[in-house]
Parts: sequence; C-alpha cells; structure tokens
Amino acid sequence: MIPLSKSAADLEHIDEAEVILFSAAIIREPDLRAPFFGSLRISPNGGLQEVDDLYRPSRLFGALIFVIVLVANIYAVVSRGMLAIRGLGGMPRCAFMKHEEVLACMFPARVTPELFVAFFELTGLAMAAVKILRTGVVIARQPGLDSDKIYRRWSAVAMLLKEFLPKLQSFSAMRMLQHIIPSILIPEIRGLISKLQRHTRLRPAQKLLRLFWFFSYRIVLFVFGFEAFLVQFRNIASRLDGAKDPKALFLILTFLNQIIGIVPINMFVSDRLFNFVFSGVDGYMNRAERQRLRVWKAALMRRTWDLYCAKPWCFFAVVFTFSDLDFQRMILDDDEYNPRYPPLPVIKES
Repeated sequence: MIPLSKSAADLEHIDEAEVILFSAAIIREPDLRAPFFGSLRISPNGGLQEVDDLYRPSRLFGALIFVIVLVANIYAVVSRGMLAIRGLGGMPRCAFMKHEEVLACMFPARVTPELFVAFFELTGLAMAAVKILRTGVVIARQPGLDSDKIYRRWSAVAMLLKEFLPKLQSFSAMRMLQHIIPSILIPEIRGLISKLQRHTRLRPAQKLLRLFWFFSYRIVLFVFGFEAFLVQFRNIASRLDGAKDPKALFLILTFLNQIIGIVPINMFVSDRLFNFVFSGVDGYMNRAERQRLRVWKAALMRRTWDLYCAKPWCFFAVVFTFSDLDFQRMILDDDEYNPRYPPLPVIKES
C-alpha cells in the first residue's frame, strides 16, 4: 500500500468549514463575495509597533552563530587567497575543461585559475571593507537634531547589518552562479522586459542591445563561477587525499557554507517578501517604492535601538536574526473586524 502524503491525506478528511469557505469564494457577484482572508490586512503603520515583541533570549544564540560563520568565512577566503598568491595552492588544470586550455594559452603558467579566483575574492573583500568603513563613518557622526542626518545614520545601520554583513557570511567567487539559477534569472528577465517596456524613448535596436548584454553578462558570470567551483573543489579534494590535515574539517565546512550561500536563502526570501509588500500589484519596485522600503528598514533599526539601547546585545540579537517570519508577523494585522461582510467559517487546526 502506497502511503499518502500529508496533502493527499488531508483530502480524505475535508472539514465542513472548508466547503462553506469554497462556496463563498466562487460566488461571482462582487457585492455578495465575503473577504476570503477575513479581517487579515497589511498593517497601515508598517507593523513597527510590534518591535517590542521581537526579542527572545534564544536570539542570542542565533546572533552568536551569525558572528562565528561570518568570521570563519572571511578567514577562509583570506587564507585561501594568500596561499594562492604565494603559489602554494596551485593545482594542475583539468584537461577535459576546454576553457582552462584557453586560459593556459592566454596567460603565462604562473597565472593559474587559483590565483585569478583569489585575486577576485580578495578584491571583493577589500571593496566590502571600504563600504563598511564608509558606512561606519556615517554611523559614527553625531547627527544632532538634523532629521536628514538622523535618517542617513539609521539607513546606514540597516545597510551595514542587513546587507553588507549577511552577504559576507558566505561570500566567495562561486556566488556568481546565483545569476543563472532559474528562480533568480527568470524574475530578472521579467524585470528587465518590464523596464524596457516603460522606456518608450529607447529604440528597438537599443532594447535588443540591452537584452544581448544581459544574457552575455550572465554567460560570463556562469563561466567564472563554475571555474571558481572547480578551483575550490580541487583544493578540498587535495587536502583530503594523503596526509592528515588538521584544517580539513574547517575547509570542508566553509566550502559547504559557501555552496549553500551561492543563493543566500534568508536574504532571497526576505527580498521576495519585501517585493510582495512594497512593489504593489505590478510586482515591479520603482524608485518611490524602493525609497519607502529603505525608510521602513531605517525606522525598524531606530525603533529597535530605542527599545534596547540599554542592552546593545539584545539589539544585535534582534537585527542579526530578523527573518521573513518576523516581517510577516509585524506587517500583517488580523485584529480588526469588517462589519460590511458576514464572517466566514473558521477552519480550526486539528
């Protein structure tokens, strides 16, 4: 007997409230149609009044894990890059990889794929350090009573803690592969097409040129990201083969973290949720909607700090572990009752 999945098993036990709710949902007359989601709505003030309920002691453990993974990944990238620069991490090129044969013909023997990837990663870390430093300068300035400076300060805090540092947790050259993953590539194509449709001043040839550049750029990113994967995979394989290496386990864990982080799941899901709430019915976030999102993030940082300024570790615990579930809990409101429509039956949890 084939066991039923949970979804299939639910069809065997349909509650009467489900039938009533389904019947009400398919009524064609709009005046008779009750709200399918009942009183559920988006909070008009952005849910910022719910910040008081975000902190839990368990978030301290999550923040500690965040910091450990961040430091470990930066150390792994820097140490791997320095080994490649000193010529200690080189591996023979794969004969069956045609693009590596092309690289061997274009560059001298000392310019190995390991050195090229290491240069890219160290340059990326250096650029990230410059951004963090500039952001830190904005945060460190005393804004006084100037509203513009206050907003810039907390907007910089949001960028530092929710964009720059989370990206560094799994930063590597392999992240270039995220641009060819269908769940990211398809929305990017739709966004580009929607943007080109709005630009009525562009000629058809210019639009085609932008499409050509878009796909050509992704092909280059794929080749480079795939080469970075080969470099790191061969490096890990060489450490596991032969003599025991005390750093082997650390290298494996950081390599696994970087593979998982090719698409940062938490940031990806949060961006999708932000796009759902802030971009409106067209699903395209224009400049005004991006500004509204930036204001919401800055206000979240400020209100969280005002609440936990006496205990900074609580502030960092909330910010580092803030997820899409917290955003959903804050932004949705189901407390009010709309007297215009009769209440639909409530499906209770079994």
